[in-house]
Amino acid sequence: MNTKTNLVKKSNKIRSLRSWMVLALVCTMLLSACRSNTVPEIMKYDDYGKKVALNIAENYPKRVAGSESETAVADLIKKEFESFGYNVENQSIELESGGHSRNLIVKIPGKGFVAEEDTDSELDFSIYERRAKEEYGLFRRKVIVAARYDSNPNAPDNNDGISDNASGIGALLTLAKQLKEYTMGYDVELVALGAGFSNNAGSRKLLESKSPEEIKNIDAFYELRSLYGGDKLYAHSGWSSTYPKQKYKLRQPAYQLAEVAYDESVSYYTGVVLYQNQISLQIDNMLLNTEAPEGFGEAPEKIVFREMSENESDYREFDKRGVPVVYLESYNYSGESMDDISENRNPNFSSTNYIVRGTDFDNIETLGNYSEEDLLQNRINASAFMVLKSIETGVIGSSKNY
Repeated sequence: MNTKTNLVKKSNKIRSLRSWMVLALVCTMLLSACRSNTVPEIMKYDDYGKKVALNIAENYPKRVAGSESETAVADLIKKEFESFGYNVENQSIELESGGHSRNLIVKIPGKGFVAEEDTDSELDFSIYERRAKEEYGLFRRKVIVAARYDSNPNAPDNNDGISDNASGIGALLTLAKQLKEYTMGYDVELVALGAGFSNNAGSRKLLESKSPEEIKNIDAFYELRSLYGGDKLYAHSGWSSTYPKQKYKLRQPAYQLAEVAYDESVSYYTGVVLYQNQISLQIDNMLLNTEAPEGFGEAPEKIVFREMSENESDYREFDKRGVPVVYLESYNYSGESMDDISENRNPNFSSTNYIVRGTDFDNIETLGNYSEEDLLQNRINASAFMVLKSIETGVIGSSKNY
């Protein structure tokens, strides 16, 4: 009797185990089916940004600051912003050479963030000075994303600036398009900068229009520049991160962008790998004889050149004020000396010492012939996506209030 009972129990146990295994297998198959039917967010981006960049380069190749062509491009960008339902602010820029340009500004209010007491105890706020808040409750922070839209006045006739910087405007407008699907914690400011080739006149005007308190409230300034013509896509921090005790605070947004690229498998889905300059050469500090931001120590004479660009651009105006910056550009920071650094190692560019921007090589036909298929579209979409996801991540030490 006991033997029979044990056999029945064993049989029931086996049937139960088999049922569980079947159920587990079905669940696994269903989950796999669900995953296979889930389209990654970045794959939903289309060729919109690429079309914008090609339109600007093809129809307005000479968009020099203050010219009718630059004004026409500004009108085009304004129209695109408005097509998404944004209100656009025109900020006039008086040029030193006479005439005017303008910044096009879109302000997208966020919901703010809530500082949490539990999180406060886990973070060192001396490190995360700009990325968290020690007081509890709702607080607001801002990020700015910008790209210049004028062209280099010294570029040769065959240069249409498809890379520098029609590609950056394509990424900026792609970001604007995608942001309509989100409600961010951050207040977001999108800016198409005029007169970038006039000594960063657009970004200087933008900075000058902000009060000291507004500047302190900026967590990051992202610049999108020349995303197409270089060998690799980089995310740089600013030069001010070389001041004593400023490295991590000012480089954290660039690190965050790199984390987004990894976590979201950007290279797998787009083929675009995000790099950070790791050449790590000791050089004379670019900031010697430069006034330090308020509260910063004296710049060291020698620095390790890494995680930053050798190229000055609009980001430097905010970098000079101690605002964390992320400068996205395509280039090639590899080699054994600073002389090895160039933009594109393709042998076809040897006549300009492998530099594309500002040369005959920065045009639709040439870069189309010498680049991988869909590189322009993929670089634009990847850049916009990574910035969007970095903004969505929010402020360290808070909970998102959306």
